[in-house]
This record gives sequence, C-alpha cells and structure tokens, in this order.
Amino acid sequence: MTNTYQFDAKNNEYKAIDSSDAEMIYKRDEKNNTYAVVEENAPGDDEQNTTSFYTYDTQYNLLEVINPDASTEKNTYDGQGNLLTSITKEGTVTNTYNSRNQLLSTKDTNGEETTYTYDGPSLIRSKVKDEETTYVYDTYGRVTKTTYANGTFEQIDYDDEQRQVTSTDKKGNTTSVTYSIYGQKMKETDADGHTKSYTYDPMYLSTILSVTDGNGHKTAYKYDKNNNLTTLTDALNREKTYSYNDNDQVTAVVMPKMKFTYEYDKNGEMSKSTLPSGITTTYTYNSDGQLSQVENGDETIAYGYDENGNTTSILRDTKPFKAYGYTDETNLLANYTLGLFKQNYGYDEKERNNAVTTAYGEDFTVKEATTFKENSDDVDHIQISADQISHDYQSEIDVPNNKTTLTLNDDLWKQVTQMNDANFLGSLTYTTKAQQPFKIAYDYTKNGMLKMSQERNVHVARLIQLASSKQHKPM
Repeated sequence: MTNTYQFDAKNNEYKAIDSSDAEMIYKRDEKNNTYAVVEENAPGDDEQNTTSFYTYDTQYNLLEVINPDASTEKNTYDGQGNLLTSITKEGTVTNTYNSRNQLLSTKDTNGEETTYTYDGPSLIRSKVKDEETTYVYDTYGRVTKTTYANGTFEQIDYDDEQRQVTSTDKKGNTTSVTYSIYGQKMKETDADGHTKSYTYDPMYLSTILSVTDGNGHKTAYKYDKNNNLTTLTDALNREKTYSYNDNDQVTAVVMPKMKFTYEYDKNGEMSKSTLPSGITTTYTYNSDGQLSQVENGDETIAYGYDENGNTTSILRDTKPFKAYGYTDETNLLANYTLGLFKQNYGYDEKERNNAVTTAYGEDFTVKEATTFKENSDDVDHIQISADQISHDYQSEIDVPNNKTTLTLNDDLWKQVTQMNDANFLGSLTYTTKAQQPFKIAYDYTKNGMLKMSQERNVHVARLIQLASSKQHKPM
C-alpha cells in the first residue's frame, strides 16, 4: 500500500492519494491565511456528498462542523478558550469553569449534571446526583486514595526508593508493581502473592523480551528490525513464528503442525487467507474500502451499504439473507430482517433505544418499551407485551449499599444483586410471592478468582441458625 501526498500552494490545499487513486482533499483557511483545515473532501461516489466544512474563531477553536449528511456540530467558548457548550443532533452539553479554568460542572444531553470540587490544582470530589467520588493526594500531587460512591475505595502507596506502587482495596486485597527508572513495569505481585517479572529491549523501551511467572515459567519474544514480533516461545518451548511483508503486515503465522497465510491488495486490505486445512477465503472491497464480498469454499457472502456507510443488506449466494434500515435524520438502526424474523427500533428525543417490536411472520408480535429515570440514562422500567403487558421490570440502583434490585410485575419476582467490598458479585437473592428468598453467595480468592458459590434458602438457613443458637444457650 502506497500513499502519496501533494501540496497545492496556489489553492492552499493538500491531497492524500492511496494506491487505488482515491483522493482525500484538505482545503486550508485561505481567508485568514492559516493552516487550519476548513474543508475536507473524502472519496465517494459521484452522487454522494462527502464534504465536511469547519469554522474556527481567531484562537483556532472549532466553532462549527457541517457534516456530509448536513447535520451540524456547534461549539461556544469563553474568553480563555474553555468549551462552554457543544450542540449536536444528540442535544447540548454545557460546561462551567472557575477562575483557574478548572471544570466545575458538566450537564450532558440527558440533563444529568456532574460537579467537580478542587483543592488548589487537585480534583478532590466529583458528584453525579447523590453519588460522590473523592480523591486524596500526597505532597507530589499523586492520588493516594479514591473513594467511590458505593463505599469501596482504592488506596495507593508509593515507595519512591524502590520505585514500587502498592494498591489496596476496601477488602484488604493488595497488589503491587515495581518499575524501572524508565517507567517500565519490571515486576507485579497480585493479591494472592503470585509474581510476574518482565525484561525489555534496550533500544525499544516498551518492547517486552520476556515474561516470567512466579514458578519460573518463561515466555520469550523476538522481533525484526521494524520491531514486529517474529517469534514467541512459550514456557513449554513451543514456538509461534510470524512473517511480514514490506508494509509490516502479517503474511504467515506458523505454529507446531499448523500454518496460516495472508495476502493483501494494493490498498493494504486483506484479500486472501488460508487455513492450515487448505481452506481459503477471499475478500473484495468497494471504492470506499468497505468489505463487499467474501468467498469461502462454495459460499459467497455479499454486503451492501447506503450513502452513510451503513450496512443495508447481506446476501448469501445472491439470495437475501439479512437486511437493515436506518432512520432518516439520526442514522440509527430502524429495522432488521432475517427471513421471517423482523425487529423495528424506536428512539426517544435523546436517541436512546426506547422501543423494540419483534415479529415472526404473521404468527406473533412482541413489543418492548423502555423508560429512563429522570435526568439519567439509568433504566427505570422495561415493559414487554403482546396483546397486553405480560412483563413489567423495574430497576433500582442503590449506590451507597452497592446493590441493584430488579423487580418483575410488582414484586411477583425479585432479584437483588449485591456487590462485595472489592466490587465483585457477592450474592444474588431471588424472591417470589410463592416462596422464601433463595440466595446464591459467591466467594473469591484475593486475586478475584471465583473460589466457591453456595446456594441456600434464606428462610431455612435462618431457622437452622436459630435452632443452633438455642442448643448452645446456657441453661
């Protein structure tokens, strides 16, 4: 793949031309004699509008974008260049700042506001509704503790002499990382005491040469002159090798008794892949670089797109397989068809999916309606209906207690999801009107691996506990 760049000083524009001669044209701000791009022409069909326009103020702040679909994005700024409002088709985002140009509040398109509090240069508190996150710093301005709205926290200790950073959560689980003078991660220890160490290329400081676990098992890596991975040798001394073309694209992957090969077209797109079994898959693309056809054995899959680049159809051996439709103004998925199966999607004024209608031929139609909590993207109700509402789910998030309750049909069925102090799933409790609570409790290793799950009837467990306490009660 070859890209050619041309600069036209007379017209104050430059071009990027790829191997298929597709041109991306950037026109600069000739009016003010600046290098800011004010017009961008992307490659596309003759009848397709692919031009975007940009307007700036005297400080080069972006004021307006006119997209190829005629939608606009508008921004306003204060005298210091801070973004005050951003208006898009999704709505308006509003920001406020203090005299030190620190962000004080952000109100997003759904009306939800986040506020920020500072101590000098340091952010010490962020708050969304009643949910507050706080930060503590050391004398060097590094975060030493973050406390989340659900009461969990992460505490960080810095050992500058050893270049070690240790993190501890509310449950007491501790992990640590030791760094080199170049900031490379040299050793990490998880909460269960398992260690992992790293070595690096002396020329490419971010290139890992080996990883060794606590049992001495080593995985090694080799690279070519362009820093492409050429050989991976695992702890069992098995090798996986990679070959590349002049564009640093993988052309072959070889592992014990297996080989995968890849070919590319002049634009650098994959044109053919071959599996170890000899099965080949070929790929072709349209003028916009989108995948248009895949041939695999006796099967051919073809893809169609609209002027916005959305997938509109998928054909299998020239026969319709899947079809997609989109909304006119917002370009959101409006419908999906697979044979007799069809779904239609609806959206609210904030472009949130609030309605789904599912049909299978003439046999049945099911509707799903979603409502959201005020000034929030949190789901409030989900109602599912055919001729009438059959399922009404309500969601309640209790952030301070770190749990979520999902209720079906006015407490006919209830699920309580309780997270533990490490923010892992602690338990699931199910309750119905016909039976006592049923609880599944989860226990983890310090490293966060699931160790045990235990199921029990809460009512029966409580009776056993009471009986046991009576047996041991002194006379």
